[in-house]
Amino acid sequence: MHAALGGSRQVVLLERALAVGIGGIVSANVRTALSGIQLDGHTVVAWLGGRAITKASLHRLFADAIAGRLEQLTFLDLDTELMERELARMARNRRSGPSAENILRDVGSNR
Repeated sequence: MHAALGGSRQVVLLERALAVGIGGIVSANVRTALSGIQLDGHTVVAWLGGRAITKASLHRLFADAIAGRLEQLTFLDLDTELMERELARMARNRRSGPSAENILRDVGSNR
């Protein structure tokens, strides 16, 4: 892996899952393997809920990476406003509840 990525300045790793506390499962292993290389690495979690990845999404992702706008951990095509509303709702109610139904209701009412 050192030979393959040793000349790179930046690596974008696409993940299918998120491990709370470490980020992407594969990217955690890649970061460990590349520990001796000075490299800017980004984990991008995609495919959540079986969502397809579009060419347009990949173009935006790589343009953001090249321009230095990519966070160390990014969620591809995540509707952050929708998630923030649900998190705020959960904080207000402080009980378990139908989060999926609330999100679907929000999507249906706003689109």
